[in-house]
Amino acid sequence: MNKNFKNVLLCGAVLAVSAGAFSSCDDDDDYGTRISVLETAVADLKGQLAKALTVGASVTNVSENDGTYVITLSDGQVITIKSGAGGGADVSVTLTDTEAIIKVGDTEYKLPLGSAVNSLIYSPEFADGEVAIADGSGAVVKFLARPALDNIDGAVFTIAESHELKSRAMGEEDFKVSKAEFIDGFVNLTVICINGDLAGTKHAASVQMNYRGAVIGSNYFTINVSSDFSFSSEAIDPNVKVTAPGVAFDAETNTYSFAVDGAEFGAGYDFASVFEGLAEGDYFEVASSSKQAGDASDMAKRNILAASLSADGKFKFAERPGTNFGSEGFLVNVKRGETVVAKTRVIINDRIAGINFGVTPAVFESEWGGREKALELGAQRVDIQKAFANYLEDITIRHGDSDKFFEAWPNLMVADGDDVVLYCNGTKLILDDLGTKYAPADICRGIVWFYRGLSVRLPENMAPYTDENGKEWTAGGEGYGDYVNGNDMWMGTAYNFCTSAYEQFYPETARYLGLRIDEATGELVTPDSYTGWGFRMAIGCGYEYLYGVKDISTNGGDQVGMLFFNRRVSPAGATMPLSDIK
Repeated sequence: MNKNFKNVLLCGAVLAVSAGAFSSCDDDDDYGTRISVLETAVADLKGQLAKALTVGASVTNVSENDGTYVITLSDGQVITIKSGAGGGADVSVTLTDTEAIIKVGDTEYKLPLGSAVNSLIYSPEFADGEVAIADGSGAVVKFLARPALDNIDGAVFTIAESHELKSRAMGEEDFKVSKAEFIDGFVNLTVICINGDLAGTKHAASVQMNYRGAVIGSNYFTINVSSDFSFSSEAIDPNVKVTAPGVAFDAETNTYSFAVDGAEFGAGYDFASVFEGLAEGDYFEVASSSKQAGDASDMAKRNILAASLSADGKFKFAERPGTNFGSEGFLVNVKRGETVVAKTRVIINDRIAGINFGVTPAVFESEWGGREKALELGAQRVDIQKAFANYLEDITIRHGDSDKFFEAWPNLMVADGDDVVLYCNGTKLILDDLGTKYAPADICRGIVWFYRGLSVRLPENMAPYTDENGKEWTAGGEGYGDYVNGNDMWMGTAYNFCTSAYEQFYPETARYLGLRIDEATGELVTPDSYTGWGFRMAIGCGYEYLYGVKDISTNGGDQVGMLFFNRRVSPAGATMPLSDIK
């Protein structure tokens, strides 16, 4: 193993596994640090890391070549990390003398280096090494934790995976940890079977422990389900009924369904308030992904729902789902012990989904400052929204239909009947009541401004110009030398279809140049290194709410427009950026 990388935090990188590529956190405060990777990709990454823990995989080799790090695991999995990627995703890897610590969001995965052990180790109690389950009370499975624990306070145990000889299913479908105890240095878990169809079968299973921010997996053990085992996962109690307005009942599936207002539901909901006939000890649980339909069947989305619902029926989104789950909604169970006694499907009435946000009358292409003023050298912020309102003075050269945009700007409004989502207060866009209700500030960004593209230009007053590398710049000509061919700073769209969110993806050259759009204010932000060169910036704006996103643009557009800066004039001492960035 190459030990040169121990104690190194690999940040500002792309983490690639077989499922795809993952952008990690960017160290430059100018760009911020936030999740911008695909949710589906994050789920796949977590799945592969959980599998590595489950099978007890260790890190067998770490290599580096020209900024690309490759981590090889003992189970054959290879994780590749490329430095220098754009975005702002919270994915990082730290290597120490004994382990690799991979952090995805708030979840930390620890993989041992070489033959080191950092997991739960099954300790068999019988000669055959099997765990026998004969009835609903389950069986105790003993594990030795390494490194040693002194308690398991706060630990959450789940069945990470289980499989029969020729079939495979996630553990949540077949087995469950019903009790956890710490006795004489061992973690004793009571494992129960919750699938009556498994009578007479044997399964290999592993346990996962979420403990103090770390995810620790066990090796596999064998579960032998008795041939006379019986369990009914569903026994509908006719006394448990849903009384919500507009409720319907499907007698074939024994499932209720009802609709909720998207804004009210997003503020918090009490499922217990619409049920009658609940018995003492009954509790609420989001059905497993295999029982869901549509978006709710996606494990990442289902897990958001599961984290949002407490056993007493109180519901509050733990994080933004990015979908309204469509006409199928999502399934919630009422359980008595491990048996489902009532089922209801919740349909979210998303008022925002049908609203047209294409309200700007034109996409503008104009020149900030014109021939009268230039953007100065160094770090500064330009209030673009204020410039829109003051366009006669600040944006003095306007092309095409730009005037239509600027004239309409002070009066822009998006509404559903009399309920206003957002409006311009004469200077900037503001969320109104409906917009605020659908975009709670703790998990939604509301109005989002974002970078759409960038090209560099030589200001007219600087022509002719030859930089230190001998490159001759042409006044008005766009691009950034042979390195980017004028293309790689244009991104197409900043809407991420997997996360249903707006993301600012800054390619390598754009990050080097250091210009960005402040997503909260829409301000253009320049770095200390800005030397007064000319450029054209494409700017987008959208509304990010609980269940999706909406472009604030012309119909079918993906930006509000493009502004030139220092196209005609430049400040004293201005220079062009070097063209040979590698």
